[in-house]
Amino acid sequence: MEGASWIAKKASAETDRHLGKIRAILTESAKRFKDGCVIDESIAELNGREVIRLNGWLSEQIDREAQDVADKLIAIFENVNYHLAEANRHFAA
Repeated sequence: MEGASWIAKKASAETDRHLGKIRAILTESAKRFKDGCVIDESIAELNGREVIRLNGWLSEQIDREAQDVADKLIAIFENVNYHLAEANRHFAA
């Protein structure tokens, strides 16, 4: 049970950390949108090229962060499985 508790706690911590990063990316995206895409707020005029560029940047950042969290969680599970197999091998002998 301690191992299950550890894995759940570690996975939760990694997920929380990456959610914080994604929130920061979204905040940065909103700032970049306001600074680079809005030409005239009074008439809601936008720079279409900047909107497209920002959309690409945002997509890349979120994809990168999603892959990073997936890689970290896989590494956690592989680590647990390795140590469980080692314990079983050691105690089965």
